[in-house]
Amino acid sequence: MKLGLDWPRLEHDMDDPAIAARLEGNVKLARSIGVDGTPALIIGGDLLPGAMDLGELQDAVAGARKGK
Repeated sequence: MKLGLDWPRLEHDMDDPAIAARLEGNVKLARSIGVDGTPALIIGGDLLPGAMDLGELQDAVAGARKGK
């Protein structure tokens, strides 16, 4: 199966310190706000960990728009 990846670029990017720093920064931010897995969403200031179906997502957005 062909995935269409640019392998030389992927290998180069995997060794790029700037990319490693960006990923580490994202991990630190996630930990600082309590995200410990994916998926996770922040809607209206609430951390919503885990997968949601469309109805749950719509309810969360509607609640945030109303100011809960």
